[in-house]
This record gives sequence, structure tokens and C-alpha cells, in this order.
Amino acid sequence: MSTWSKVLYTVALAGMLMLFSDCFSCYENHPDPDRSWVTCVNGLPMLTDGKNTSSTGPNFDPSKYQCPMPTGSPIWPGSGKPVYPIHQPGSRSLGAKASTLSPPYLAHTILDLPLLPLSWSMSAVPLTCDASSPDVLQVHHDNALVTRFSTCPFAIKTTIPVMTRPLQIAITPDGQTALVTSFDNAVNFIDLTTNKVTFTLVTDFNINPHGIAINSDGTRAYITSFNNDNSVVATIDLSARKVISTLFVNAYPQSVYITPDDTQLYVTFPFGNTVYVVDILTNSIANVLSIPSPRDIAFNSKGTKAYITSASGSPGTVQELNMTTFQVETVYTVGLGPTDIAVLYGDVDVVVNNYEGSAVSTINTVTGAVTTTAVSGSPIGLSVVR
Repeated sequence: MSTWSKVLYTVALAGMLMLFSDCFSCYENHPDPDRSWVTCVNGLPMLTDGKNTSSTGPNFDPSKYQCPMPTGSPIWPGSGKPVYPIHQPGSRSLGAKASTLSPPYLAHTILDLPLLPLSWSMSAVPLTCDASSPDVLQVHHDNALVTRFSTCPFAIKTTIPVMTRPLQIAITPDGQTALVTSFDNAVNFIDLTTNKVTFTLVTDFNINPHGIAINSDGTRAYITSFNNDNSVVATIDLSARKVISTLFVNAYPQSVYITPDDTQLYVTFPFGNTVYVVDILTNSIANVLSIPSPRDIAFNSKGTKAYITSASGSPGTVQELNMTTFQVETVYTVGLGPTDIAVLYGDVDVVVNNYEGSAVSTINTVTGAVTTTAVSGSPIGLSVVR
């Protein structure tokens, strides 16, 4: 994989295209749903994570397995292709169908999930400048440009002309293509090897693309139309490069985010004080959440928590949503006008840009402590590099 492919995949990570393990709700009766397999205990098939065992689980039928092997045997040979979808590290399952991801394109700064929390000793290791560190793409809305920066050393590499009034960027999982929404009825396809627009998808005149998200296998992109005349969430087939469906929603849908298991879209309506949850399979609205002035959303690695920046009030807040019950469980007070948000490795720390408050907040989700630090200017845009 080329260096450019590597570095830009990390930029995708900063937005929303992380590699996750899916279908966590499928294993709700199992102690550790991330790493489960079938083993024999006292002659009976059981689910185990290596430390705990369970005789039950959704879609797990013990009668499908036989146990001629001794008690405490290693991974049961038949568990590689059972009715029960077994998850192995480095694989991703969609519903009951498992597929193994080919890892060679993963950049060295991308960690396959589940991620382990960083230790204090690791966080204290000084960073050295590395020319292969991730690049950053920045949209220039007024000038119809995308600028590509290197991060170490920090320098402008190139500028890429796009359709007028560009807004958001998403990058395909293979790191080869950046998709940029332009409010003036277009989605730009940028080849990240040549830094050129190779295709422009022109939408209907009444679709004003704003938010964009790409699913984890790079087959679909989802865009919002930020207007009140034809407010939709549109699905793009990335192979055919065309809009294949639209879902009508309330006025001014701004940004869209895909849950870690690729089953739902979260759509923010900052003017409507709501977040829509859209079921991708049925292309229908599954839930409407009441969140004051939502701006940005980040998910934890297991897809059990959503962190939503709320710019309402002074100061603003981050609302921690339980994605199973759709209830806000914790509200963190941050700076004025929280905008961008990212969950760091290990699901412990959450970083927030407070645009109007000229500050950056860090939330410890374990202790509940929030640290807000003043910065110069108005911080906007957030990339997780390491």
C-alpha cells in the first residue's frame, strides 16, 4: 500500500470510517461478546471468551455441535462456520453473515478493533516526526478548494479544485478516494493517488449535499440534503456512482454518521433540536431523539455509546447516549459551542472542539472528569492521528 493511501485512511478514521467489529447485540447473553467461540465443558458445547462461559446466546443452538473432545478443549473445530456467527479478531460480521477483512491496507496508525486502552507509560512516550504520518484534507468552502496538508512536517502539499461551496469529506476504506460534498448539487470523487477529481456526481437541482458518510466495506455513501424544500438522506452506490434511493426527513438535515455495525445512520438536525436514527436495511426512520442543537456525533468502538455535541446553552454539553435504550445517560459540561468530537483509543477519553468558546475539552468517560483548556482562535476540525 502506498504511503498516501496509508495516511489518508487515518484521516478517514478521524471522521467516521473506523474499522469496527459488528453485531455486538447478537451476543448480549455472553460475558465478552467481542471474542467468543464454541468449546466443550463437561462434554457440552458452550460459548466462551477464554475466561467465562455461557450455555445460551441468540442464534446459538448447542445441538448443532458435538463434543467428543476433552473438557476444556481449545476452540472447537466446527465453530469456524456454525449457525452461530463467531467473531474472530480481524473479522467483521454483518448480521449472521461473517466475512474476513483483508488487513494489508491498514495503515500502521490504524489499530484493528477491539482496541485496548492505552497505558500511562505509552501516553508518555514522546512522538517523533515521521514523514509517513497522516495527511489532513481541509475544505475551503468559499474558494471551492480542498487543501492537502502533511502533518509532520506541517506543510501544504497541494490544492484540489472542486465544485462550488464544498462542505464535508469522507474517505473510502481502501484509502484511495475522497468524496467531497458540494452544496451546489454535486459530490466530488478525488483520486488520492493523483490528487485530482476523477468524477463529479451531479445531483438533482433540489438536492444540496452537505453531510457524508461511507460504510465500512466502501459500497455505499450517504449524503444529506441541507434545505427545507427537498430534505432527504440519499444513498449513493459507489460502484455505479449514482444515487439509488432517498429518504425524506425534516428540514435541514446537516451531518450523517454510520454506527460501527453498519446498520444505522444518525442524522443531526441542529435547527430542529433532533437526531434521527435511520435503519439502513429498510431505509426508514427507526427513532427520533430530542437533542438540543446537535452538531457532531462520535461512537465508542463497541457501538454501545454515542457522544453528541450539543451547542445549546452556555456553556455547551456533550450528551452520552445509550444506543440500546436510546436514552441520554450522562451529560458532560464542556465549553461554549462544542462542535467536533472524537473518541480516542480505548473508549476512555473523548476530545471536543468548542468553536465559540475557543477551547478544547477532554472528557474521561470512566471518572466523568472534564478538562477544558483555552486555545487561540476558534478550533474547528478534528483528526485522530495517533
